[in-house]
Amino acid sequence: MVLHPAAKVREAGQDVIFCCEASGAPEPQNYSWYHNETLLAGAAQGSSGRLELRGLAAEQAGTYRCKATSEAGAILSEPAQLTVLAQGQPSCRTEPEPSLVELPSECPQDASGSRYYNVGRCPSSPCPGGSAEPSGCGEESGRCCGVRRMELRQVPCAGSPLPLMAVAECGCGPCAQPRVLVRGRVTAADTGEPLRFGHIFLGATKVGFTGHQGSFTIEVPPGTRRLVARFVDGQDRLVDAVRVLPLDRRGGAVYQEVKMLRKKEPVELDGGRSNAIPLGEAGGREPVGELLLPAGAFLRPSGEVFNGTVKASVTFVDPRDVGTAGAASSDLSFADAQGEIVPLRTYGMFAVDFREGDSGAALQAGPVQVRMDAGQVWMPEHLHKMKLWSLNPESGLWEEEGVLKPAGGGRRKRKRREERTFLVGNLEIRERRLFNLDVPEDRRCFVKVRAYSNEKFNPYEQLEGVVVNLINLEPQPGFPSNPRAWGRFDSAVTGPNGACLPAFCDGRR
Repeated sequence: MVLHPAAKVREAGQDVIFCCEASGAPEPQNYSWYHNETLLAGAAQGSSGRLELRGLAAEQAGTYRCKATSEAGAILSEPAQLTVLAQGQPSCRTEPEPSLVELPSECPQDASGSRYYNVGRCPSSPCPGGSAEPSGCGEESGRCCGVRRMELRQVPCAGSPLPLMAVAECGCGPCAQPRVLVRGRVTAADTGEPLRFGHIFLGATKVGFTGHQGSFTIEVPPGTRRLVARFVDGQDRLVDAVRVLPLDRRGGAVYQEVKMLRKKEPVELDGGRSNAIPLGEAGGREPVGELLLPAGAFLRPSGEVFNGTVKASVTFVDPRDVGTAGAASSDLSFADAQGEIVPLRTYGMFAVDFREGDSGAALQAGPVQVRMDAGQVWMPEHLHKMKLWSLNPESGLWEEEGVLKPAGGGRRKRKRREERTFLVGNLEIRERRLFNLDVPEDRRCFVKVRAYSNEKFNPYEQLEGVVVNLINLEPQPGFPSNPRAWGRFDSAVTGPNGACLPAFCDGRR
């Protein structure tokens, strides 16, 4: 979804237009609209992501969202709130809300010694739009509640007046368009080496490079709700990193550290023979599975079979090593059949790089087989839900590639009498993507996080603009602290009352 509907405020009898736009391959052929999660019929469905409501009544207030549908699937927009006011009803109080600032220690304001002074602020809530509204579906500035008048106050401080500007009156006016930035630094996860002059992409568009020390600044396009950035190492030593970066839509900059995995050293394979590459055998651990490449599986981009020497690099992100979580790509989400963005639980991700041994030209592969050791799945209910996924680098969402099913005959012999049961799926590797062994997860709850300036946890000392990162580990009791699977990664920026992040929870509680 590249354009989400925006919140609107109107008076009864006015008109309103909501807009949304999605992109994909193939392009969406149909848009439908929902009011308070109920499908709107008639003119609210069509090939245009535009909804017009004329002569608004009070009962039309609520949330509106659109769904874009194509042969590849569906995606839902974020909801937009429509507020319908009675004619003449104010939407912006002239009296400012409280907002405290801390004064120097020499400036107590009352007998208790408090050093906080109320300078006021105006809520950034939308105001009713005019009767005329642009006919297009671009971003509109609209009208918002804001500062109408400031006043200078003299605050006693150590025998001298301290000048302070305070909000005296609020009112409706044109909405200010904040400048939203995401800044950070990109480094290798193993050595901390900066990614020098790496490429930065938003969607399919290159927007810049990292600096000599790996630093970057991204100016977030207006209206962005989900910022997906891809970092690419021009020297091809590190695996591409796809990140869903947190942002503060109120404006200002958010800082984010980005870690990139180093590509595993390539091994030489004979393209004319069958080959097997283990997944996750590092550190003396049992492999999570293996990648089986039959004879003739390697292909040039033209489709010609390549049977020569292949240099194969397969880099595996192992959930059993919590230390690599910071370098895992995306936020482990996918769009379900209804278009909702829902979480996944991963048992491992892997990136592949196949090249001709002599020329170094890139190769494709397919069909190949992915075999997963069922003994590595400690939650039995996950065995029948395990799927293969690939990461769309433009949307940051995982897309289903196939289902992992028990192998025919079911078992593979190992040393002595020990046996393993495998889940098997097929895969074609046609482009540079990250692949995943995942199960959809529906046990959802939320975590409330607040940040404070000190350990007193006073409500008026909460901090805004703090980036909070959350990794969901296995919640059921009885498992070791080093889990077999990670859940969704989420990031949020704290506001005046903290931030809420989705998490997994035990559905039996």
